Amino acid sequence: MAKFRFRLESMHVTFQRNRSGQQDFDVVAFGIRVAGQSIGPISGTLLAGSGDTIQFADHLRPRLPLAHWEVGPTEIGPDESVDIAYTVTNAAQTPEGHLTSQEVGTIAFGTWTAAVAVAAVATGGTAAIAAAVVAALAAIGGVIVGIFSKDPPNCNGAVGADKIPLRGSDLLERTNGPENTFSLTSNSGNPDIPSDCGHPSEITVTISVTRFLFYSLRGFFNEKSIGPAFRGLRTSFQASFPTLFEGKTTSVRNVIESWELL
Repeated sequence: MAKFRFRLESMHVTFQRNRSGQQDFDVVAFGIRVAGQSIGPISGTLLAGSGDTIQFADHLRPRLPLAHWEVGPTEIGPDESVDIAYTVTNAAQTPEGHLTSQEVGTIAFGTWTAAVAVAAVATGGTAAIAAAVVAALAAIGGVIVGIFSKDPPNCNGAVGADKIPLRGSDLLERTNGPENTFSLTSNSGNPDIPSDCGHPSEITVTISVTRFLFYSLRGFFNEKSIGPAFRGLRTSFQASFPTLFEGKTTSVRNVIESWELL
């Protein structure tokens, strides 16, 4: 059995969405869906312009000390479906000049939910995902009045989004190396921008997937190379002691043989 961690590593901005000389203020959302159950999205904000390469490790998520852009570790079976999805939305031009944390959460959740819901047959074509995100932003615009206004138009809107479908068996195969990790690269963008804004946006996002193994202590003590050295120790673990949570008694040996450590 194995658990997997999914981390946003970097984003290269080939073309921003905003007008020349004005950076995008991006709301980023990232998460996974395993066997139909969503894990995330996590979200945050950053500034980015054409030509920039953002290392997400340098942009820890706000209000959470040392909060990396990652989800998991999550246990995934080999036959389970796994969808990795991200969205990037420019919100630089807001009526109040800034977004509240609630507005950031609303944009992140709405866009990511739309992206991950795109039918599997359409996945791989980021245009379909971008269209779903644009539709979600139209609905969000009704809640956050003026932020995605088309009258007069502003340069807010979808910068890029993608959903990457895999299976647990794919993750196992691709992490079957000395580092137990692999990287995915996703190119996405959105040609649907007002004519007085910048070049149609385009980004390249890199995501890493790392596998964590389960280690059974029972298996550890049964290893041929270790067993002889610990045989006497295992025998001495027969003394009973009260368990912390069940109010019963058990032996240290029983605990060792039943626990699994990540």
